Amino acid sequence: MNVSDVMSSLVATYSEWSDILVNTQYIRENNSITWLNHTPLILPHIMHKNDLDLLEMKKQYTFQIIEDGSFIQIFYKFEKDNSTLIEARLAYYGNTPIPRSGEKWDQEGEDPELTFTHDTIMDSLIDSDSFSQNSFYYEDFIVPWLRIDFSNEETESPLHHSCHMHIGLFGDARIPLTVVPSPRQFIEFIIAHFYPREYHSMRLDQDGKPKNKGQLRKINNPSFQKIISDNYEFLPHLNIPTQ
Repeated sequence: MNVSDVMSSLVATYSEWSDILVNTQYIRENNSITWLNHTPLILPHIMHKNDLDLLEMKKQYTFQIIEDGSFIQIFYKFEKDNSTLIEARLAYYGNTPIPRSGEKWDQEGEDPELTFTHDTIMDSLIDSDSFSQNSFYYEDFIVPWLRIDFSNEETESPLHHSCHMHIGLFGDARIPLTVVPSPRQFIEFIIAHFYPREYHSMRLDQDGKPKNKGQLRKINNPSFQKIISDNYEFLPHLNIPTQ
């Protein structure tokens, strides 16, 4: 994949999931795919609602999820040839609380008032009367997140593979990946695992089986080339499909 392929993947992804993805900010900036006014921020391993408020205030995201106001960041940087990938960062920051001990978060029973509009996501979080029944929403609660990092300058250590996934609350754990995901692959992964009802409605039949396997396979075309590394012989890792 080159920089134009990545941009096309973003456009196609938004077109397909436009009922879910809102507040789009992706842009091509010379040999990078990024978002408007991209400002690097140092975010902690344990993220709280206040950290998400900072992302919202500074508009440091590619998309928001209309369901709950969560954030997706998509960043790729290429060499001047626009074909050699130097760096990538793909992240999901969930705008939902991790319940404290003894509390349960039942998404099936959530209040319909918690479905946010394009322009009032943060206002809904503050003003919705439904939050009065859940006092922990007023706290600076811990939120779930994951991030995929790639650098062509990383060492080939099994503990710090050139392409790896961080998961919130897992500290320094870095799970190796075989390929840098494309935007379509990454967002498909996020929706499937964090928004299963929306994914089921779009992709699966009543029995939970794929409606169209050929269509799903096309999500992996085009894709980045598989990374050549001995690390895959040593530790479990995540395989990213390629075509």
